[in-house]
Amino acid sequence: MYATTRSVASGDPDAVARLYEAKFAYVFAMVKRSGGLNDEDAMDVLQDVMLKVIRTIRPVRSERALDAFLTRVSRSCAYDHLRKKLRQVKREQTHVTHGLIALTADARLAQEEALAALRRELGGLDRVTRDIIDMRYRASMTLAVIGGHLGMSPGAVHGRLRRGLMKMGASVEAHDRDGGANE
Repeated sequence: MYATTRSVASGDPDAVARLYEAKFAYVFAMVKRSGGLNDEDAMDVLQDVMLKVIRTIRPVRSERALDAFLTRVSRSCAYDHLRKKLRQVKREQTHVTHGLIALTADARLAQEEALAALRRELGGLDRVTRDIIDMRYRASMTLAVIGGHLGMSPGAVHGRLRRGLMKMGASVEAHDRDGGANE
């Protein structure tokens, strides 16, 4: 064992290949157990382990000492891999959370702008049409009930409601087209 680890430490590619072949199954099993990893992630970590072993190995006299060294490096690399994945998940969650907050803020701003535009347009309508819109959409009254309150037929209420909404829609569309430049 001493000769093999000394050769690996000195950079002998044949000794590295022999060590890799001899300890592949041991390191692979250690990595999977240490990190609870799937085969694909375990193979990635195994490559990290072998690179670290090649860079840091010192000659050892026994198989037991080599296994202890490989166990330490395997666990360290598996834990590093898990910490890296955890940081990645946290970054993704933070990105999603910030994206939702920004989206919510943008949606809230758009909603406030739309409400302000509707209030302006409602203010430009005659009092009866404003009352009809208010009763229909805020109080959820039927056209017949609204007509009964105002002394109008349901058809007349429907006509006033439709004309008022069309006027408001045309004004809001013009406002949106102009980008609110006429405020």
